[in-house]
Amino acid sequence: MVRHFLLTVGVPAEARRLLGRFVSGAEADAPQITTAEDWHVGFEAGPGDNPDDVPRHKPDYCLNVGITWPGMLALEIRDRLPTLSFKSFGAFVEGAAERAKLVGDTGESDPQHWIGGFGAGGDHV
Repeated sequence: MVRHFLLTVGVPAEARRLLGRFVSGAEADAPQITTAEDWHVGFEAGPGDNPDDVPRHKPDYCLNVGITWPGMLALEIRDRLPTLSFKSFGAFVEGAAERAKLVGDTGESDPQHWIGGFGAGGDHV
């Protein structure tokens, strides 16, 4: 089962604190963002696995977090890292709604049909 949540940052300090909990290593406190560690699961080691390693089990969940440019601004990242530049990431700064036609999001897929107001600026995390 896959679930997607679209969050808007209301209180920047609290939002940063929550995101920090997702990487704290304290899974009893909050789910942790899934790492890129390979899962050596199944009966045989895969191409990237060391066959001598003890097989691990697949995680019970997979948590991924994405932050939009408006989300970075809402989290006040620019205030905390004033030298941070995204000049070479124009597509990220422009956002999905502005670039929708370039990637074929037209007709039923046009941003005006996106649920939850995604692409309207409140789509932060």
